[in-house]
Amino acid sequence: MGIHIGKIIQKAIKLKGISVVEFAKKINYTRGNAYNIFNKQTIDTGLLVKINSIIGDNLFFNFITNEEMEAQVNKTDDMKKVKTALKQWDEFMQYVKAKEPEKKVVSSAMKGKSSKKPVKKIKR
Repeated sequence: MGIHIGKIIQKAIKLKGISVVEFAKKINYTRGNAYNIFNKQTIDTGLLVKINSIIGDNLFFNFITNEEMEAQVNKTDDMKKVKTALKQWDEFMQYVKAKEPEKKVVSSAMKGKSSKKPVKKIKR
């Protein structure tokens, strides 16, 4: 694995001007355990989420290639288009219903008429 998340975290907190002691307090770690994080190539995703909120960046993007990010953006754009189309369809259907109320079909039996045709008697 080419990404060393500990070094990325250490660089990020340095760029943000956060001291190691302050960083450790915010993640409820000791100063020594904070340095242990900097030496790790991988860490728990829950901890990375917490660190992201402290530094105000999303370090998960370090694990995504440009192609993967572009694909995700395209998926998001496609979903937005689908949602927009569904919303427009719903608005159109509401408009149609408002302009043309549902027609009620009344069966001939309900009108008092028999639905059976009269039987023709055959003469012998």
